[in-house]
Amino acid sequence: MDDSKRILNIMKRIITSCLLVVLTSLVLLSSGCGANLVELNETAKSDNDLADEKIELIVEAIEAKDADTLFSMFSVESLDEMDMELLHERTEELFSVWSGNMVEYDGELSTSKETKSGNVIRKITGFYDIETTETMCHLLFMSTVQDEGNENAEGISMIVYVTDELFQSEDFYWQYGNREPGIYVDTKMPK
Repeated sequence: MDDSKRILNIMKRIITSCLLVVLTSLVLLSSGCGANLVELNETAKSDNDLADEKIELIVEAIEAKDADTLFSMFSVESLDEMDMELLHERTEELFSVWSGNMVEYDGELSTSKETKSGNVIRKITGFYDIETTETMCHLLFMSTVQDEGNENAEGISMIVYVTDELFQSEDFYWQYGNREPGIYVDTKMPK
């Protein structure tokens, strides 16, 4: 066998090996092994990035007065616990107090991660100062971003709107710990 035939056979083997690798990869990806890539991408996002995305989506829905979009961000579990008539009333109240369009926001984040029965549960609470074209306001949201044992728990459980006047008052503190899931509009501290 001369050198040119030997080189040709080596090239055929290399090409065949490459094709096998590509085909095997395609089969694995199409069979679902690659389905976790999207999930991996979500968990690779920082909690700050996830919180910023959430606040932007919440504000977009509020500015558009789009209750359906706002409700779709809530977890199934939270929606099941809520009085829907009260949720609609509070949503309309939120829409009525919101004025202007968001110019910028700045936020802080509280996070928690626990393992329950081998399942990871990640929660975030975002505290945001929002400047609109007409006013300054403050929003808090609570969200379960991952619950491996209960996907129905994933999503927002609470949104709290606070006027700037209340936020600047001496006795202000965020009220959310003992509240049921839902939407709240706080304009004064409870007595």
